[in-house]
Amino acid sequence: MLIFVCILLIICLYSGSLKVAGGVGIEKNLYVGGLSYLSNLNVTNVTYGSLSISDLNLGMSNIFSNVFVASNNVGSATNITNLFFSNSTVRSFTVTLAVSVTATTNLYETFILEGIQRSSQWDIYINSYGDITGVLFSITSSGQIQYTSPNFSGFTNMITFARFKIRL
Repeated sequence: MLIFVCILLIICLYSGSLKVAGGVGIEKNLYVGGLSYLSNLNVTNVTYGSLSISDLNLGMSNIFSNVFVASNNVGSATNITNLFFSNSTVRSFTVTLAVSVTATTNLYETFILEGIQRSSQWDIYINSYGDITGVLFSITSSGQIQYTSPNFSGFTNMITFARFKIRL
């Protein structure tokens, strides 16, 4: 059952469900709340400023993003939450990772991490530009990205923003 209530064709309240076996044309805007899955989506004329995507499945590769609040003075390799590449499904990846350190001297460094899974291990190549933060990255044999960090004087926080693409 589908119920529509429209006032002056400006405000419409509706509840229920709608299933269309054919096609649907939408002349103005479409708002979708609580969307969990779309299949065979073809999108054209997308304005970047109004598009927010955290995970994008492109078939043979996927694009994800992640924010991680890192700690000061981490001497032992520590996992970065949600930056893990499954040995059973991921063949290679590229991560662009921006590190922002707020301390006595603020530092900003961007890292490019590229990894490929070989028979029993991951090989990782790391390049960076910007300030030298002293943050180091590594990967475990199971595909978990880890970091260490130096002791920053006057440390307030360190935030990492990661955008990564994986190839299956």
